[in-house]
Amino acid sequence: MAITIKSLKLGLLISLITLSEMMVLSCNHSDKNEDAMDAAKTKTPVTTVSVSKENITENITLNATSSYQKKSILKSSANGYVKSLDVSIGQQVKAGQTLFAIQTKEASVYHNTKINDSTLQFTGMIKVNATCDGIISGITHFVGEYVQDGDQLCIISELNSLIFLLEVPYEMNKFIHLHDGCTITLPDGNELKAVIDSRMPEMDSGSQMESFKVKVSSNNSIPENLLATISIIKSTKKNAFVLPKESILSNETQTEFWVMKLINDSTAVKTKITTGIHNKDKIEILNPEFSLSDRILASGNYGLSDTAIVIVQK
Repeated sequence: MAITIKSLKLGLLISLITLSEMMVLSCNHSDKNEDAMDAAKTKTPVTTVSVSKENITENITLNATSSYQKKSILKSSANGYVKSLDVSIGQQVKAGQTLFAIQTKEASVYHNTKINDSTLQFTGMIKVNATCDGIISGITHFVGEYVQDGDQLCIISELNSLIFLLEVPYEMNKFIHLHDGCTITLPDGNELKAVIDSRMPEMDSGSQMESFKVKVSSNNSIPENLLATISIIKSTKKNAFVLPKESILSNETQTEFWVMKLINDSTAVKTKITTGIHNKDKIEILNPEFSLSDRILASGNYGLSDTAIVIVQK
């Protein structure tokens, strides 16, 4: 009987030991799976770009305002009443186009008396035509008003006299070169080719801005005092090593710059850089000298540690 009890106790002990070993093995396997999952989770998905060698141009963007240098004043050639007005402010007109019809004072008196004499064919109507191609920028008299000989009827801004006044801070005028070409960008996105024509002799005393006259290459119907921007080439460099802007990282004060460079298929390291000229899309890298085969993180790079585990997405 005693032997049977001992056998049962021994069997139970063996069973407990076996169960404990199985639980330990199970826990170890579970821990390994969790470690593998954690390792997979810490891999940051990224995309990469390569350094390219190309010409790069840096521009400065300045404000400019449209203006018409030459304005023709259309005047009445007789005393009388404005009988018709065939134009409105902002309308584009052609040279020779009839804008006003004026009935002389004498003809107006004759028609008001209602004399029925068929032998008198006197209308007294005088047509006033545009003297040039342009845009009506002002109308002084309207239908029914009395005008005297020499009175101003309207103002025509001549199309071929359109310029833009480029406002330049005095310290930046060294970048402005007369007779250089430039591009004017209008608020609606349209672009006009232009040439820097001359420097104005005065500058604004308050803002200390110097004005340059910029002539547009072709006639365009543009309202006066339209605010636009002009891009001026500041510097150009040939065969520069460049990277897209999104691949460049910096501190809050933008005194230090770096990129995340792949050293293998899954590890990116922080590499400090010195930048050169830049435009709206790309930045020149002065040093270190990268190889064209180097892979630089383009996305997913923000906030990564010095040595980061990443996974490259295609």
